[in-house]
Amino acid sequence: MKNKQIDILKGMGAILVVIGHLVPASGNIKICLYAFHMPLFFFLSGFLFNTKKDFKTYLKSNLKSLILPYFIFNIISLVLNLDLIFQNHFSILQILDNIFFYNSKVAWNSSLWFFIVLFMTKLLFYIFSKLCKTSVKKLFVLVIVTLTLGIVLNIFHINLHFGISIIPFSITFFYIGYLSKELKLLEKMQFNLKTVLITIPLCILGIVSSLYNTRVNMSTNIYNNYLLFFINAIIGIYICIQCSIVLKNSKLLSIYAHLSMIMFSTQRLLFKFYPFHIENHYIFAIILTLALYLLYDIIQKKFKQKSEIK
Repeated sequence: MKNKQIDILKGMGAILVVIGHLVPASGNIKICLYAFHMPLFFFLSGFLFNTKKDFKTYLKSNLKSLILPYFIFNIISLVLNLDLIFQNHFSILQILDNIFFYNSKVAWNSSLWFFIVLFMTKLLFYIFSKLCKTSVKKLFVLVIVTLTLGIVLNIFHINLHFGISIIPFSITFFYIGYLSKELKLLEKMQFNLKTVLITIPLCILGIVSSLYNTRVNMSTNIYNNYLLFFINAIIGIYICIQCSIVLKNSKLLSIYAHLSMIMFSTQRLLFKFYPFHIENHYIFAIILTLALYLLYDIIQKKFKQKSEIK
């Protein structure tokens, strides 16, 4: 799969996250989107995984791309939500808990969980890959054992700090993405009449199955039926890949792909300042949010052009 198509998938994922956060909490759209939109991002991260870097370089790179932005946007979010903190009488300890993700949450910007969990997922998978070296079976066993442990902990409601409880699930999708690249499965996928005849029933199955499984949420480790969760997520990822083949030349989706991390970091801050009740005007809120990020991209490029001229 070309990097261009990965961009399309990232752009689609970024838009779906915005929609998922803005549609009514009790609606069927949210249930269906939450079934796969975060697994898609872990899948893409696994697809892009590179084992050629040494651990020090890999660690430094991910500290810069994930942990640094996490703390920057966490502090910005804290400052912009001081009213919320005072209203809820947050203690210093509670504030520190939320800054350092100790209790697996950021009360003033919950979307930031993704940065911490992705960082730890990437490091753990790096360790797994080095331990297994060229052994495909060993890597598979390690991932399955990790997933099994995560399910057991979840069944007994044992929640670990720093989002560690989410990692067994995130690393599974990360591994599926990595395996897809190694087997070149995505390069073999085409969009034709045959795939349409497969995709439409799968889409219907995914919707029905997601609604049956009800709302899941990776950020809070809620999966309901584990088998249905993985089936629905894989179906959703497959459908997104098929859509990306059709939309492979979309410049708009490419723009959102490059804005995906900033969209993760700031969209809940935007929602806070909308002068209307979002649930009553969620379609307008979705359009406004996506338009604001496009405006940000245009302004950013203008400043870049001016600086290059100077």
